[in-house]
Amino acid sequence: MIADHALGPDGATCFTGANTDDVHLRGVDVERDIPIGTWARTCARSGPASPCPRCGEPLELVEAIEVGHIFKLGDRYFEGRSA
Repeated sequence: MIADHALGPDGATCFTGANTDDVHLRGVDVERDIPIGTWARTCARSGPASPCPRCGEPLELVEAIEVGHIFKLGDRYFEGRSA
């Protein structure tokens, strides 16, 4: 498990999913409740000229679109039922 320093280890509590549909946990302390193997710096943040984690070259920011995404909707729309 690799975790970003933004999640802890400052003792702050979080909300998280519980690996069960429609169930969430509150008061989760990342350091106490999740077995972190490595703490990384800024896993989720990057921008133009940030270094590539593999080669060190500056990243290039380009516009893109999301082609597909998976949601847990079952057959709700397939069966023609409205939201």
